[in-house]
This record gives sequence, structure tokens and C-alpha cells, in this order.
Amino acid sequence: MVLWWIVGVSILLAVIVAGVVIWAIQPTEFYALRPGAVTNTTDVIQVIGAERYEPEGEIGFTTISLESKVTNWEKRSYEDDPTISLLPAEVINGDRTDDERRAANLVQMERSKDVATVVALQFLGLDGEPTGSGALVRGVRDGSAADGVLVVTDVIFEVEGEPIQFADELVAAVQERSPGDSLELTVRHFDDSVETVSIVLGAVPDDPAVAQLGVEVTTHELTADFPIDVVIDSGEVTGPSAGLAFTLGVIDVLTPGELTDGKSVATTGTINLDGSVGPVGGVAQKAVAARNAGVDLFIVPASELDLALTQSGDMQVAAADTIDEAVAVLEAMGGSGTQLDQLALGD
Repeated sequence: MVLWWIVGVSILLAVIVAGVVIWAIQPTEFYALRPGAVTNTTDVIQVIGAERYEPEGEIGFTTISLESKVTNWEKRSYEDDPTISLLPAEVINGDRTDDERRAANLVQMERSKDVATVVALQFLGLDGEPTGSGALVRGVRDGSAADGVLVVTDVIFEVEGEPIQFADELVAAVQERSPGDSLELTVRHFDDSVETVSIVLGAVPDDPAVAQLGVEVTTHELTADFPIDVVIDSGEVTGPSAGLAFTLGVIDVLTPGELTDGKSVATTGTINLDGSVGPVGGVAQKAVAARNAGVDLFIVPASELDLALTQSGDMQVAAADTIDEAVAVLEAMGGSGTQLDQLALGD
């Protein structure tokens, strides 16, 4: 009798253990954002047609590591880790697959490098007439007029039947209209199919009299005829958040002196054609990555400064919303400035 009781208890325990193991390894619909690494832009920027100055300091771009569909056990363990953020799959991918998201991020990285190059060379005083082939959608706000109509990687190349080159032209067209007006857009999708859509504009939440489409855009295939060619090898890193770092990196290698005073600097933030710096995701994780890399200063968009400070430890953190502000931050740290008059072009 006792033997059978022992056997029964053993079987029950085995079933419970098996159930726990099966639950623990079951994947969830959550993604984990973990601290990534810092990559020095000097190592990935090449210039042709100008003298290159090898800086002693470093300007690096920060990355995050994205772990897809974590298991129940991992999710439980990550919940108590302040350096890891858990996000539902729909927040990461929306209506896209993992492959479609990666493809969209790759497109955003390529555009980011184009914009960074133009902004840096214009900052250095070089003449170059930029051209583009439309407005690339790099974000769609939930619940906005564009939600469900436009998706990331769409390229808007006509507004009301008129071709546009730059993202600013789309912004201007929206600003000329009122909430409730219709706006006809001709769009090229990621699969190269073309569609004309009519969108009823919404309103800016804080100002109901101002029209809003609800997208974040950048100029598609931005190029300019400069006397300098810049090549940036971003490797397998995707997304737009290295824009500020690339811009500062190009400026640094094209001008003598030490823009960073020989120190190690990391940044995150998108770069726009007007030189403004935009917010990005995963700032807390990027702050940890910068801190782990031992950088002296981490530059972030002003709207994300408080979040970066929660994970900065003893690392110095500063805010910059434009390329001018970012350079000023470096000068205040002891950097030599850009020395624009010493830019040396080749023959």
C-alpha cells in the first residue's frame, strides 16, 4: 500500500515538473529590448576627395539587442531587470512580419546615412544642391489619419498629382490644409506597387485647428552634388537612430583638432535634413550600453534625457536637439570645435 502511494506521488510530481518545464520554455508574444553595444563611427566612415583627420577621441552610435518571442521563464526573469524592456509583438512589428520589420529598418538606416552626410557637409559650408525622390514614411502614429492607410517604407512621391522631391513638401501641403480636408497621395509600396490614396486629415491633439496626417517622414533617396564623397558602412545595424552619430563622425574626420577633446562620446538620435535631432526608442538600454562601454559622455534628444539619466550611473549625459547644439555640447566638454576654415579638399 505504501509503495503504491509513493509511486502515485512520484508520478504526480513528474507530471507537475513536466508541466512547469513545458510552461517555462513556451515562447510568448513579447520581445525583450536589451542593452547592445557602441560602435565608433571613425571605423565605418570613408571619405573621398578631402584630407582625412584621424581623431584620437571617439564618437560612437549605440545599439540595442532585440530578443524575439522570449519564453515564459525568460519573461518572468526579465520583469525584475530595469535594464530590459518587454514589449508586445504588435508594438514592435505592427502588422508586419519580422522580416518586413527588418527590411523597413534597413531602408531607414540607408536614408539616415544619406541625410547625415548631407547635413554634415552643409554644416561644413560645402555647396551641394540636394535632390530627393519623395517622402519616405518611417513612422505612423496610432489612431492618426494615416493609420491603416500608410505603412513604414511607403514612399509618397506625388501630392494632389504634383511630384515632390522632399519630405518638407509633404509637410507643407498638410500645413496648408485644415482638419477634415482630403489629401490625395500617390504612394510606392515596399513591393514597388503604386497606389493613389485619399486621406481625410485629422487634427493636432493640442491644437484642433491644425491639420495632421500622422506620419513621420524623411526624404527618400536624398543625394547632393558635393566635392566630397562619403561612404558609411553600417554593417548589420539597422534603423534611423545613428543619424546624429554619423553626422558628428563625418564632421570629426573632415576637420583637424579633437572635436571630442580626445574623449569617448556616444550618441543616439535621428537626424533630419534641417539639422534637427529626433527621438528614438530603447534609450534606457542604449544608456546602459554606453555606460558599459565606458564612454565619457552620452548625447541624447532632449525629450529622452530624463529616461537616459535613469540608467546613466556616473556617466555624463547631455541633451541636443540640433547638430549645432550637439557640437556646442562637445565644445563645452573641451573639444576644439570644427575649425571650418581648415577643411582641406582634394584636387
